[in-house]
Amino acid sequence: MQYKVRSDSNKGFGAFSIRNTFILASKPTMSTAPMRVSSSSSSIAVSWALTSNGGSPVLGYKLYQKNITTGGETLIYDGSAISTVTSFTSRGLTAGHTYSYRVSAINRVGESDLSPYSVNIRAAQIPGRPSSPRYVASTSTTITIAWDDVEDNGGALITAYHVYIDDGTLTDTSFDLTGSTSSLTYTLDNTVLTAYLTGSRYRFYITAENERGES
Repeated sequence: MQYKVRSDSNKGFGAFSIRNTFILASKPTMSTAPMRVSSSSSSIAVSWALTSNGGSPVLGYKLYQKNITTGGETLIYDGSAISTVTSFTSRGLTAGHTYSYRVSAINRVGESDLSPYSVNIRAAQIPGRPSSPRYVASTSTTITIAWDDVEDNGGALITAYHVYIDDGTLTDTSFDLTGSTSSLTYTLDNTVLTAYLTGSRYRFYITAENERGES
């Protein structure tokens, strides 16, 4: 709203003052924490949503990043004058470190209180594929294989290895999951694979899994 005033005396009205503008509004509100969009071992993308503009158009946002692993919080995005941006990718992160985010909004009245922190987000991605499994031993009813720990864990602890096997004909290109293990060895027997045939040759491959998924 705009106002101007003038004085009134026994000599009449004076000149009008300079017009002034007042905003009937309050600071914005950000009551929802930022959400994870994606992540890798060196980057995390988050997005956020405005709760209320307080009655005045939002001019922009500020995003803060907290390193949960080492401590400390910094402003990583200052979009005070960019109202259309509601997501940001933080790059150059340390693989395996955990981060949390909160955001504020700005309008002509001022900057909102900071939103709640996001959930803790690890800079991680799915792991690389382990090396090819190697033969260890066999009997008429079992085959034991082993493999090396995956070199690239994607920035998160490996939670399981999955063992896949073909049909024993060496011609089928499909592989079926036969089991999962946290160790680096696996023994296949006819209790696991009911179609197991003595004398057949089987092909295996291994995948690794962490909190982001399977390689």
